[in-house]
Amino acid sequence: MKNTSITLSLILALLVLIHQTVQAAEGPVEYRVELVVPKLAQLGYFESPIGIAVAPDASVWVADTVNSRIQHFKADGELIAVVGTKGNKAGQFWSPMGIAVAPDGSVWVADTFNDRIQHLSATGQPIAQFGSLGPAAGQFASPNDIAVAADGSVWVADSGHFRIQHLSATGQPIAQFGSYGSGDFIGPTGIAVAFDGSLWVADFSNHPVQHLSATGQPIAQFGSNGTVAERVVYPKVIAVAPAPDGSLWVADAFNNRIQHLSATGQLIAQFGSKGTEEGQFNYPSGIALAADGSVWVADTGNNRLQKFTPHSTDLNQPADYDDKNELLYLRDVAVGGTHYHAALQYENNQYHLLTLTSALASYSPAASFNTVDNLLTVPLAKAFGQDYSAVFKWVKKDTFELQSATLKQ
Repeated sequence: MKNTSITLSLILALLVLIHQTVQAAEGPVEYRVELVVPKLAQLGYFESPIGIAVAPDASVWVADTVNSRIQHFKADGELIAVVGTKGNKAGQFWSPMGIAVAPDGSVWVADTFNDRIQHLSATGQPIAQFGSLGPAAGQFASPNDIAVAADGSVWVADSGHFRIQHLSATGQPIAQFGSYGSGDFIGPTGIAVAFDGSLWVADFSNHPVQHLSATGQPIAQFGSNGTVAERVVYPKVIAVAPAPDGSLWVADAFNNRIQHLSATGQLIAQFGSKGTEEGQFNYPSGIALAADGSVWVADTGNNRLQKFTPHSTDLNQPADYDDKNELLYLRDVAVGGTHYHAALQYENNQYHLLTLTSALASYSPAASFNTVDNLLTVPLAKAFGQDYSAVFKWVKKDTFELQSATLKQ
């Protein structure tokens, strides 16, 4: 099970350090599966979809990579159109990996194995194509991803050349930066433009997500190889989708999870595990945000799309257990004189701490953690439609085991 960087040992040793790392929150927000596409199992409907983008009209465009085509869906999952076949002519594709939608609704595609970029109309008709295999500005080697700026210009993750290229809407080179090396990139494979015009780049082998200015100057980077929160493992096809508040959504493919991070890399939320059930993933490789706050994920290895929507849990309840996603929400945990919100994920008969944030309000009865006997006592929790009290034992790092659960009459 994935751990978080905020360990319970830090709570026991020095509470002041937690205050420096957590973020204030009014309560946990749960992301639930609203839609899975295709709605019915259909062989070949998708084959390893990677790129995904949401249009201004809330429809969704998908790079159906191995099928060498683009698919267009309504927000409810109904198919609108299938665009393209395998080939190198205008409107044809060869394993396209990246896709983006411009403010005017037109579509940009990183036509990866054709070493070019294609521009399509909002209905999928070819407008233009740019690039060929080569090292010059405006040429590419297996471009993996593409993003559109507010001014209509495009940014390309030119993965085979270990660089980022900036092109005008007509394909004219504007700038390029980056080269092979740990100080720059070792295969940039995901790119997104933030609302302030800065760039987020996911870099294969280097492991981190990098934040750059529009001129390529480093702002920050975070993430490293690992399974704990705020780490990623070989982000070959990791995708970044910046939110309006400056936070970042990351499809952490090798860890089979989605992470929501602040602009400084602090974990806000995460969900998902490896599997085929709703809410689980197999190498999720694309992510996109809709205007209503829902999150679309290209669940690549499962050959499907999943749409998640945010739901505030019952803030009047001091604790509750979401049996579908196996998450225990504690809205008030007293540790000494300090109060926290916490979320714990159940897996393999253990509960693993996912998130910990400072509590702005207290609940009664509150849960409490005793630092002497390492027991977490939950006097009231809603689970399976009934009220329980429970006691958990802290066994290691962020891991608890249930000691007792009593049905309250």
